[in-house]
Amino acid sequence: MKITAEGKRAIRRPLLIDRESGLLHELPTAYALRSLGKLALNTQISYLYDLAFYLEWVALRVSRAPKWVTPEARIRSGRLALSQKEVDDLANWCQNRAKDLSQVRKREAGGIRVLHTSETSVDSKTTNQRLNNICNYLCWLTRDMVEGALMLEDREIAKSSKFQDSLQRAFNASVSGRKSSPPIAALSPSDSLAFRRTVAAQSTQASSELEKRDRLIGRLLLDTGLRSGELLKLRCEDVQDNFEIKPGKFLAVLKVIKRPNDIQDERLWEPSVKTLPGPIAISRKLASELIQYISKERRAAVDRRDARKETPYLFVSHSGRQVGLPISYRNLNRIIAKLRKASAVATKISPHTLRHTHFTELRDLMDANGTDPKEARRLLQERGHWSPNSSMPDHYSQRHLAEKQAYFVEKRDRILDED
Repeated sequence: MKITAEGKRAIRRPLLIDRESGLLHELPTAYALRSLGKLALNTQISYLYDLAFYLEWVALRVSRAPKWVTPEARIRSGRLALSQKEVDDLANWCQNRAKDLSQVRKREAGGIRVLHTSETSVDSKTTNQRLNNICNYLCWLTRDMVEGALMLEDREIAKSSKFQDSLQRAFNASVSGRKSSPPIAALSPSDSLAFRRTVAAQSTQASSELEKRDRLIGRLLLDTGLRSGELLKLRCEDVQDNFEIKPGKFLAVLKVIKRPNDIQDERLWEPSVKTLPGPIAISRKLASELIQYISKERRAAVDRRDARKETPYLFVSHSGRQVGLPISYRNLNRIIAKLRKASAVATKISPHTLRHTHFTELRDLMDANGTDPKEARRLLQERGHWSPNSSMPDHYSQRHLAEKQAYFVEKRDRILDED
């Protein structure tokens, strides 16, 4: 996979390059440019990774049966791209990791036939996403090659629609029904308290820049419920300690703003803001510490990098080759793992776990204060920047709902026992 950008204000576009020949895979890249061009860079890269998996599978089929006709060649000759049996075979391989398929092809190139196994399978969500992206590509290819011809007749359009419907049915029939990985749950009250004490510990003179940054990140995730992408996309100017929320009322806030395909973002995997943009209220103390970090620890890290232009993003690396550059998803996951170890919490913690914990604790607090359930849901919807019809407020407070269900079940059982 290669990403290119030409000119100072160019939008980065991913290109799919064959690693053996170094040549461009023209059709998948054309699909990404024409059909996915308005989507975020990460989404385009994700699609192309799935198409790279598909091309690896095609290469494996050709190596096993040299006379096998590729889907692209079939579409050019006016035939259906794949049969149901071939889609089923592709679906079986889609349950494996991409590197496993690549290793199988390399071993078979050496004369060793490898049987298909799913010992190192991916979850059903990944499998189904691959199938969906490959199906969309083949449908686009069918439509583009047939309907893009000059002097097109009605029967050709009908034939294209029939082929697309056949592909959709074949891929839908192969969707994996295996159970997905268990949903992420909020931390228990005791684990949440232990983690909060760790990230809220007072900084000392001996505290390093890294320790101060990591604690701020942990506090920010737990106190705001931000997504990973939203935190990584925060800029220095998004921290405001005197934001006028309404005439005469001022709050400290973080401004969450969507900036897809940002030319100032140098990260390979550009973080994305999935929810609706808007301000998120934070405590003035947290805002003050963030501003202090910007002016001291962050400034020191940025100054150590000999660069013409400073990155606008809030959290940066403080050492190594990436010093002064914005941290990545991988950096963020390592930071949370380090904080979990410091807090001696046995439960596995990810940034998304802290998001669930934040909204569960908010729901618990509203329930304790007697807030009307409809009003509580509306407040959570505004806090999470979800659309009015979204089911996310309930999804992110599952532990709260489970505890309430358990309470009423126990109450019912006591009444029945008394009778």
